[in-house]
Amino acid sequence: TKKFKKKGRTFSWNLSGSSNQSQATGYLKTNIDYFNKLGVQDSSQTVDQYKTNQLITSQVISNMTYTEPLSKTFSLVLNYGLGIDNSSADRKSFDKSPADGSYTVLDNLYSNNYKLSQLSNQAGAIFNFKKDKTTINIGSKVNDVGFQQINEYTGNVFKRNFIDLAPQASYQYKFSQMAGFNF
Repeated sequence: TKKFKKKGRTFSWNLSGSSNQSQATGYLKTNIDYFNKLGVQDSSQTVDQYKTNQLITSQVISNMTYTEPLSKTFSLVLNYGLGIDNSSADRKSFDKSPADGSYTVLDNLYSNNYKLSQLSNQAGAIFNFKKDKTTINIGSKVNDVGFQQINEYTGNVFKRNFIDLAPQASYQYKFSQMAGFNF
């Protein structure tokens, strides 16, 4: 955060990041009996699989805010944010091999491997009025998001872009330091 010579003029920049990785393994063993309308068992199914899950996520978020006082009671707050999200989800299901009984036969129906990426740009402007015990904020933010998902098994790519508008308004009146009204 940087405060400038002019009272109320500030610039702040917040940068954060995270990275997570998790791995899990387990077995799915179940017997399912199916019954017809008369209540008589007509079939059954046995599931015996070994499951692996590997999830990786990383995220970087940056937000910059500039405040410019326009008068003693009015100020303008401008902000810009950038978000970068990347993740992968590799989930595999293995059936028993008929040859030796080890779980080495990949079940394509219950396995998937996706890579995901998302880029978001957000810009906004808020007008702030503050006088005595009253504070009023009116403004809007615009968020442009680009999303891409890749199925690593099939090579299929799914892309989606969208724009979100987020108008905002608030009113605050402080009766005292400990009591107030917010809308």
